[in-house]
Amino acid sequence: MALIKPFKDLNKKDVAIAGGKGASLGEMTQARISVPGGFVILSNAFDRFLKETDLNVEIDSILHKVDHKKIHTVEKASEKIKSLILSVNVPKDIANEIKRSSKKLNTKYIAVRSSATVEDSASAAWAGQLESYLNTTEANLLENVKKCWASLSTPRAIFYRFEKELHKQKISVAVVIQKMIQSESSGIAFSVHPVTQDRNQLIIEAGLGLGEAVVSGQITPDSYVVEKKPRRIIDKNIQKQSKGLFCSNKEGNEWRDVSKIQGEKQVLTDKQILELSNIILKIEEHYGFPCDIEWAKEKSKFYIIQSRPITTLKNIVQNKQSIFHYIKSQNWFFGVRADESLLCYSAKRDEYVRIIKKDYGIEFAETLLVPLKKNYLVRVFNLRQAKAFHAISKEKVFKNPKILFSYVKKNDMLWKNIVLQEEELTKAIKKKDYFKSLELFKKIFNLYEIASAQFIIIFSLGLKLTEDRDKLKNIRKILKTHDVWRNNVAFKNEELEESLFYFFKFLTNQKNLKLNPLLLIRFLTLNEVEMWLDEKLSDKEIVNIVSLRKKQGFIYLNLRVKSQEAIDDLKEIKNVQGYFLKLDKLSKKTQHGKDIIGQVAYGVNKKIKGRVVVIKNKTELKNKKRLLKDKILVATQTTPHYIPYLKEVKAIITDEGGLTCHAAIVAREFKKPCIVGTKTATETLKTDDVVEVNTDKGIIKVIKK
Repeated sequence: MALIKPFKDLNKKDVAIAGGKGASLGEMTQARISVPGGFVILSNAFDRFLKETDLNVEIDSILHKVDHKKIHTVEKASEKIKSLILSVNVPKDIANEIKRSSKKLNTKYIAVRSSATVEDSASAAWAGQLESYLNTTEANLLENVKKCWASLSTPRAIFYRFEKELHKQKISVAVVIQKMIQSESSGIAFSVHPVTQDRNQLIIEAGLGLGEAVVSGQITPDSYVVEKKPRRIIDKNIQKQSKGLFCSNKEGNEWRDVSKIQGEKQVLTDKQILELSNIILKIEEHYGFPCDIEWAKEKSKFYIIQSRPITTLKNIVQNKQSIFHYIKSQNWFFGVRADESLLCYSAKRDEYVRIIKKDYGIEFAETLLVPLKKNYLVRVFNLRQAKAFHAISKEKVFKNPKILFSYVKKNDMLWKNIVLQEEELTKAIKKKDYFKSLELFKKIFNLYEIASAQFIIIFSLGLKLTEDRDKLKNIRKILKTHDVWRNNVAFKNEELEESLFYFFKFLTNQKNLKLNPLLLIRFLTLNEVEMWLDEKLSDKEIVNIVSLRKKQGFIYLNLRVKSQEAIDDLKEIKNVQGYFLKLDKLSKKTQHGKDIIGQVAYGVNKKIKGRVVVIKNKTELKNKKRLLKDKILVATQTTPHYIPYLKEVKAIITDEGGLTCHAAIVAREFKKPCIVGTKTATETLKTDDVVEVNTDKGIIKVIKK
């Protein structure tokens, strides 16, 4: 049985032996699409490697002991399997055949990529779970092939396999060996516009250098929208690029500065955009479905590196179950706990699209509210979309840091108007003017939706400015303005919710409903409240929604692929909740043994020792406030309620947050050492533990329990 096949001898039916990536490259090669030359080390080579080294029995035994609901068993299995694979030599005949085939490519550098035998299908988007090794040379070729084989057993890949119920079927891995394209420019393309969902539009993203920088969101690419019929460019968004990822002259990749003239030019000319569009449409026509494509250009010639189905279009997401499938197909990261009500949180949804897209050209990232445990809702964001959004913010704020001033000024003016309307609402309630109260409620939320969209823009600009504050001059005043604004907005939101309480108390009295107004604020979306006020939902239906969500929880959805706002089905809630609980546990794994690792929000370039006081929520402040003087505060996150106590502490450590979170802002103002985003500090530490805080590296060592 063959161990290796060139692309020209493979097609889309060969997923079982060449994996999704290998089969796709073979299919495109046969269709005369320009693909860099290469071959696939077939999955049976990996199977033979396992059999001849007797690793197959050991690996089966290790996997048999995995309980994917217990993350530590996944991690332990992964470490053992990877260590076994990397510790033995590739059988001589397999090694010789790999070397011979690679020499035929007649190139110094090659790309070595994993290609799982279930990869790149619309039903199981395995892509991204495995590894790629670029700029590989003859010296490290076999080692990188083994690393690709071993990547079938990373913690994430094992977890993914069990989660998608693929552990009961045979999964192997092929390895794609391909000539490295030293791309002058590269990027990704979608044969159907993934945001507008318009099937007569395609979109191309282009950046200078290697495509990994575009795919990972490390640079903001140009984007070009092309109409298919008639064939024409209908939109161009040109970005400035100051650096690019290029092949190193030694080994691996390196970031290089891009000249100002080159960095400000359109990456692809109009002629090249249309040329690439023709290739994209040829691929879509060949496969018969919308495609997500990676491309590269070397010496004015376009090459296609990869193509897979787009799995996120509306007609694919048709029912509740498929929402869960969609969630599992994306990469997510955890934000902070959501203290605000569902009513206020959901109010942001519609204006995110209209206002943010107008300023940025793209929407903000998809967002979920997920209960990791009872009464503990956490914000979860689509990682790729968030990176793309923040990359645009970075470009804007580097070009003009004062852009923050204008946004903060507009937001402050908007909040002044909201406060005026709140005062009018209070007067209307005192007069028991029912219809005037409804009118003012709607007016307040029309303004709040706009203010919330502005919040996301200011937050993102402030984040990028804070992260890069050492690279920019004379921005202290701008950062101070941002920090003051951030604190004030937190108080304004609390005041708004207080006004809402009195409005809903008035409303329930008028309707003779025996329902706590706080529950209406906490468990209803803005759309549901407005439908209720417009008598499109009855009192009984509202009571049922609130009681159901209070009893079993909910998952709030802000997804581009589905109009559904919330998951109320208990089975679906448990599915999504369980999935994110496991991801949360995986994300908390640290490479520093028992040390706790976080991000330095304010440092003093020295190590600080002290006893800790753990406060998991603001209700504990009353009981523990006397304990805080000269201690190290450990909290899930801080809110404005903590401010009176933070002046007394020696240092601040939080589970959640980044460089623009409340704790970071207050720490900079009070000059208190602060480590944020540790994920596990409140779980690992107990009040009176003694720790050493490294304020330079963000490491917390436990000295005494």
